[in-house]
Amino acid sequence: MKTYSRGYFLFSIASATVALLDRFSTLAVAVQNPPAPAPPPRAYHKHAPTEPLPSTLDPSELQDNRNAFVIYTLVAEIKEILYQVPCYCGCDQQQGHESLLDCFITKHGVKCTICQKEALFCYLERKTKTPAEIRDVMASGKPQVDLQKYVDDYYQQARSR
Repeated sequence: MKTYSRGYFLFSIASATVALLDRFSTLAVAVQNPPAPAPPPRAYHKHAPTEPLPSTLDPSELQDNRNAFVIYTLVAEIKEILYQVPCYCGCDQQQGHESLLDCFITKHGVKCTICQKEALFCYLERKTKTPAEIRDVMASGKPQVDLQKYVDDYYQQARSR
């Protein structure tokens, strides 16, 4: 039978203890910092509408709010796209909206700049992307639009006519 020195025995115990402590500290960090829960799936319609869509609010009633006036003017032209695109402001969870269109058939889109930017993105991309492609870009978090610049440019063009 092989005999081990006291130093080897102590070294083995110390190594095992360090390995266990390392494993427990990894577990402790995982327990203290659990991964963030996945965001809930966003509501939208996967297909084009089969029935007439409701009207968006009349932009002429929103003339005192330049952003809302411009965006509600644009969304009236792209209701079919907005019907097929989710909103990422959380209104689907909080207010039961079923797509981005619901934000503009109500007054929700008047003050929500997230909805306004999403609608503007849809409007600008409508000629080069399908609703599914627009959804993919929006889900990636990459759509970037300068809402204020677009609103200002829109007003400038409207004045020059």
